[in-house]
Amino acid sequence: MKRLITSIYILISLSFSLFSREVEGRVHCGGLLLQGVIVSDGTSFTLTKADGTFKLNLEGDYIHIVTPSGFICRTDDAFPPFWQLTEGRRWFDFDLTAMSRNKDFSLLALTAPQVSDADDFAAYKEKILPDLVYQAVSARIKGLTAGVIIGDVTAKSANQIDRFKSSLRAVKIPFYPVASNSWCGPGEYAFFLRDALIVSLGSGDSATRAVYLEKLLRYIGPDTRIFVAVTFPADSALTAALDGRKADIICPGVIPHGTVELAPGVLQHPIGNITLCPPFPAGYKIFSYFGGSLSWNYHSLYGEDDFPVYAVPPGADSVHPNSPVIKAIDFDFAGKAVWSEDGILRGELQKENDCFTAPAGRYSTEVEVTITNRFGKGKTLTVPLGALPDIQARLVFRDKTLATFNKEVLDAVRRGANSLEAELQLSSGGAVMICRDVYPKYNSEPGGYPVRDLVAMVEEFTASEGFSPRRFTFALNSGSGAGEGSTWPDYREFADKALAELLSFNLGDRLVIESFDDRILNYIHQNYPQVELCYLVDTECGLYQDYMSLLNFRPRWIGYQYEMLTDYLLSRARSEGMRVAVWDINTPLFFPSLVEKGVDSIITDAAVPALELIREKYAY
Repeated sequence: MKRLITSIYILISLSFSLFSREVEGRVHCGGLLLQGVIVSDGTSFTLTKADGTFKLNLEGDYIHIVTPSGFICRTDDAFPPFWQLTEGRRWFDFDLTAMSRNKDFSLLALTAPQVSDADDFAAYKEKILPDLVYQAVSARIKGLTAGVIIGDVTAKSANQIDRFKSSLRAVKIPFYPVASNSWCGPGEYAFFLRDALIVSLGSGDSATRAVYLEKLLRYIGPDTRIFVAVTFPADSALTAALDGRKADIICPGVIPHGTVELAPGVLQHPIGNITLCPPFPAGYKIFSYFGGSLSWNYHSLYGEDDFPVYAVPPGADSVHPNSPVIKAIDFDFAGKAVWSEDGILRGELQKENDCFTAPAGRYSTEVEVTITNRFGKGKTLTVPLGALPDIQARLVFRDKTLATFNKEVLDAVRRGANSLEAELQLSSGGAVMICRDVYPKYNSEPGGYPVRDLVAMVEEFTASEGFSPRRFTFALNSGSGAGEGSTWPDYREFADKALAELLSFNLGDRLVIESFDDRILNYIHQNYPQVELCYLVDTECGLYQDYMSLLNFRPRWIGYQYEMLTDYLLSRARSEGMRVAVWDINTPLFFPSLVEKGVDSIITDAAVPALELIREKYAY
């Protein structure tokens, strides 16, 4: 038994000797020997002694020091030589340069740029590099400045990467790479920037990175401010390793959604992408510690700094087509957004992903949103409403199965149709149905579709998918004559039963009733004044004064057949306070011209092409 134990011990010792060897070295600043400097190979850690020397059981390919506060590994290169290759060596010397001892500093955090060909590199040198030079000069005036570059450089050769590295000398601040394969040097390392510890976790798997961080923090005081630069958003292992610390995690992100709090004292900052352009402005984040407090801002290469904001008008966003959407780049959880509608303060907005949605009324004219970040800087955006027409997807149930019809309805919602438009009928039993026959006769065909089921399906779908609610326009058409009340319903019965169903959903201004029948419109206006109405007019209706004289009021909407719309009719309707809808238009070629004319709504069988053309043309 003793022989077996001895043999196992010898085997373990031999195995360890194959992968580990003791090395020595020294850390100093000229003749000043530096005590207490952390030395590591990524797995093992030690501290320098009073004479600046250290011993370490080496297992990795690199040995590096955690450059202490007040010093830097000085070089003419942009990348400090805080690490050395270990192959074939037993002695390592790190000679540092002393820096000023004030507390102020800035940290530029950016993603690695794309320099894969001559055009990429020219674009980088024309815009990104001069911007880095300017920002670095501005920051250096206030205090010590360094940069971290997160991610692998997009390049086709080592020569291109070397060319990029050489170009950074012009910035005249030290840069530290946080990446896995396009840079030489260790993936996990750390350095002090003034009294803050900057940690790079750029390679290895999640567990390896967390283990490195846990070992490193054993040597770091509990009150030290920590920045952790990673190539991925933080996971639970990384967050757990920072438990009880005051830490800022810096990670890449195509869309910089803003700072979030992962745990008490642990903040995560997505920094965007330095080579991507609108709709999300290319840029990077600058952290500044001045006068005892830390702040940060998103610096845009092509727009405003801090938290760039811009407005998407109603009709341009497929998820929220009926509301102005405010895109707030880098707006964090500690900020605030309040909004007003036509000069009336409505309250605070809640952020979803990278945007705020202002639930403005359908007939409002303007929304104002004021956004203030955690540092007290604010911006106000005024969004005029009605820039784009309301696209109404015309729903035709005739000659379709229920499954096909429902699929078309939900596809229209997914694609961002503002409204859903359908004709209604009464069944012989008095149920309100989606029209399946030729109106105005009673619906007698079995397998009808109650309008209640349609509205409920759409309301439930939008709520479950996180879409904003959609609008509904329902046509109630009747006709006078001997068949009224027998072959088709009396217009008053039709209106009463339809509105009893529809008003139960409390749709508010999301509901419009349209009709060719002036009797129905006059009846609804008198008995249901809260309901918005649309007067449908075609080429057979005659002159403006003739058909308008049939109404006892001016409706909110007038719906013109496309062929009869003229500038005169559009102007006349506007002057009398009516909004203009256009129907019987299914040729996408004409959709942009209707936008240019300023119509308020387009009722069409081709809602999806209409949405695509309008959003493409107007760059939303």
